[in-house]
Amino acid sequence: MNETNSKFSEVAKSYVHVLLFECQDCGCPVPSALTSEHRNVEDADTRALRLNCSCGWSGQLSGTDARRHWVEQWHSDEPSATSGVQPRTGTEGKPGT
Repeated sequence: MNETNSKFSEVAKSYVHVLLFECQDCGCPVPSALTSEHRNVEDADTRALRLNCSCGWSGQLSGTDARRHWVEQWHSDEPSATSGVQPRTGTEGKPGT
C-alpha cells in the first residue's frame, strides 16, 4: 500500500470536525476542519488550531473558542455526492483544451 492509500484508509473510518471561528481583528468567519477517530466534540475542543483570516490576521485558538462546531462521519467507501464531477482547472472553454 502506498503512502497516499495509507493516509486515505486512515481517514476512511473517522469523523470530520468543522469549526467556525470569528476573526480577532475584523470579525469575519474563519473556518477550520480536522479529522479525528472520535465523534465527541471534546476531542476537537482540546486542540490548538492555527487560523488565518483574509484580512491578514493569524493566530492560534482552541476548539472551545469556535462559535460553531459540526461533526460528520466520513465514509470514503460510499459514493460521494460529487462522484463523476471533475475538478476545474481554469482552462475550460479555452481553445486547445
